[in-house]
Amino acid sequence: MNTIQAKQLGDIFYLMTYVKGSLRNAYSGGERIGFRFNLDNPPLALGGVAIDFKLLLDGSEVDPSLVWIRQGYQGRNAGTISETRPYTFEVGAPTEWTVLLPGGLAPGEHSIVIVTEQYAFGKIYSRFTIQDEVSDIQEPCLTSTGPFHRPLALSNDASFAVINWAGDLSADWNWWGLVTDNGGLYSPPARYIRHLKWELAERGAAGSYPLVRYTDRADHLPGRLEAYSRFGSLTVQRKVFMSVDDAAVFTRFILSNDGDEAGEVELIGNTEAMLVPYGLLGVKAKQFKFRATPRSIVMENPQLPYVGVIACDADMTASFGTSYEGADPGFHFRIPVKVEPHASVTVTVVLSGDPESKERAVHIASRSLQNAEEQFAQAVSSHREYLENTIAVRTGDAELDQAFDFAKLALKNLKFNHPEIGAGICAGFPRFPNYWSRDSAWTAFAYLAIGDMEFVKEVLLNFISLQLEEDRPGAFAGDMPTVISGPGFMHQTSWGGSAEGVLLQTILFREYVYAAQDTEFAKAHFSSIQKSMAWAQRCDRDGDGFLEHGIVGDVSTSQAFTIPDTQWMDHIDRRKSSNDVQGLYWHALRAAADVAGLVGEPEFAREWSRKADIVERKYEEEFWFEDGGYYYDRLLEDGTPDPTLRPNYAVNLMFSTLADAERVKSSLERLESEEMTTPFGLRTRSSKDEGKGYDPSSYQEGAVWNLTTGWTAMAEFKAGRAEQGVAFLRMIASRILDEMGMAAELYRANKPEPLNGCFLQAWSIGMYVWGFVRYHQEIKRLTK
Repeated sequence: MNTIQAKQLGDIFYLMTYVKGSLRNAYSGGERIGFRFNLDNPPLALGGVAIDFKLLLDGSEVDPSLVWIRQGYQGRNAGTISETRPYTFEVGAPTEWTVLLPGGLAPGEHSIVIVTEQYAFGKIYSRFTIQDEVSDIQEPCLTSTGPFHRPLALSNDASFAVINWAGDLSADWNWWGLVTDNGGLYSPPARYIRHLKWELAERGAAGSYPLVRYTDRADHLPGRLEAYSRFGSLTVQRKVFMSVDDAAVFTRFILSNDGDEAGEVELIGNTEAMLVPYGLLGVKAKQFKFRATPRSIVMENPQLPYVGVIACDADMTASFGTSYEGADPGFHFRIPVKVEPHASVTVTVVLSGDPESKERAVHIASRSLQNAEEQFAQAVSSHREYLENTIAVRTGDAELDQAFDFAKLALKNLKFNHPEIGAGICAGFPRFPNYWSRDSAWTAFAYLAIGDMEFVKEVLLNFISLQLEEDRPGAFAGDMPTVISGPGFMHQTSWGGSAEGVLLQTILFREYVYAAQDTEFAKAHFSSIQKSMAWAQRCDRDGDGFLEHGIVGDVSTSQAFTIPDTQWMDHIDRRKSSNDVQGLYWHALRAAADVAGLVGEPEFAREWSRKADIVERKYEEEFWFEDGGYYYDRLLEDGTPDPTLRPNYAVNLMFSTLADAERVKSSLERLESEEMTTPFGLRTRSSKDEGKGYDPSSYQEGAVWNLTTGWTAMAEFKAGRAEQGVAFLRMIASRILDEMGMAAELYRANKPEPLNGCFLQAWSIGMYVWGFVRYHQEIKRLTK
């Protein structure tokens, strides 16, 4: 008899239910507020409905009102469980339990007993006992030993900083073949500096040491980067973090001397001012005005109201003296530091900015310096709390679990509540700090997956508030903004530029309503669903049952250039009807039907459901490429199918209800083949088309995208091919970990090198989180 067979049923139940090692203290605002633990299955062996509940901690009963149970997206206070308000433990449903207990649990082993009275069982109680040692939450940490020139983003609600792994406000990035420095502080649309690079020099010595070249180690931790350098007996630590409230980024130096003699050095900040909109990447102001005091430097552009301030809690001297007016944006400043033997000195530098007011920029800098210690604590605790207060799942796979933690931190960094454009998900840093309808929806599924539902509601409401009530040139009534943006941003708020935005927002509407059980929201905004479905029907311009897309009239999201098509591959022409748009259409119809049924509109529910079936059947009939064993990419204007092999049909396999199992298998195997799959993700076009359009460095004709890799992972899981699904998720995880918690927009298909685009792209992160949470049980089974 093997080990498992020899176990008693109760032992097997415990083994399959309690997540060993999940008992841990919980924090809020840096204080222990209680403890948490996780169950993979209900504490009732048969599942069922609880009408009374008790929890015993080390033999003592805990007030049920201090116990919270989260099952799926929903949280419930145990003190509300009663015969009139029962609580259902769904079969196989994982739960996370939070018990409020000031100070948390003392170190060591603890006993927790869950006592449940079940509906219709009489006074018979089920007991589930846990024995485990408590742990304090270990901060997730990514460590690099170089190279340190690569980018990382830190942010708050309305501004962000781009730094490198050495802690400089500097990060070279390849933007369409142009290598440029994307570093600095941004409060969109303003960008205040192009870079601030740090060096260390011995007092009186001629040379200096650029810290990016003399960094030994860098750690990315919640809310900050910490970097370390060693110069003889002197250790220089940098902590870089954002203000939680203002457009301000801190660099805190801790210089420690373990030698027997005092060390006298200078910190040198090499700076290039920018003071222009972030979208004008190739533009430099031709006139600057700098003013220096013993502890601050004010930077102005006489042509624009943007103002940047560098301030320090120690004396510093600027290379230009006390004032400068001219065309040169570059200067440096020096901060002398003396470190006594076996002692340390802390120096804090803050860069702040304001797009309108010099007085406000100076005030932010001054206030930030005064409260630097508090700002650091708040930056760290706000990120720790986001990790703690959103859904946490563990698979036992160290690589995937660590990538999940940092993906959640990236999601926090991409949340904005901008004073001009409201709440939303930044599509990417540094180029897209605004809200794109399709990017927002693909990423919002991840926020839902981790339980950040109020934010998703705000995102939906922002788009719904701007839905068109009537036609306008290039856009039908019912359209939602292609992008929500502000004056001076790289892109302008516009309509008519996204074939999928309305469809994805409809799907997101349904997912939010079901996850949050927010029927009132559905009733209040059902008219938006009606407008969206009317818009979609009009997008079938030729009446063949498929949606058409592409620019109609004078429509552009950018003030700099026009794109040829309106599906996500907007730099190439996939007109008239691409496969993924059709899949999103039928799924949006089903989502709309679900909402209609929920709010008591059965006629709409029946009609939209009927249309969904028609569209999906027609797709299966006309898009299947029998000889290739996959789905055509699009229909041309004359209805001819295009056999170009791209990964876009993976979207449809995510949502398919009618596809034949053999077709699913065959089409996924084509995506798994070497012509499409690289060790780090999925190409956007088959490599067999080399010489006929494929280019490994082309934006959408060959490059690898995390987005399409994520789609394919989800399609594999849905098809029951969990091993393949994990393999594709692991490709994204490897990018997140290799990039210190970032995930780029795209990569060259012949090497895992980020290419153009953003170094932190929302849907790259979002697809990983969504897939990881949705299929974590399958991942866990494979790990075991």
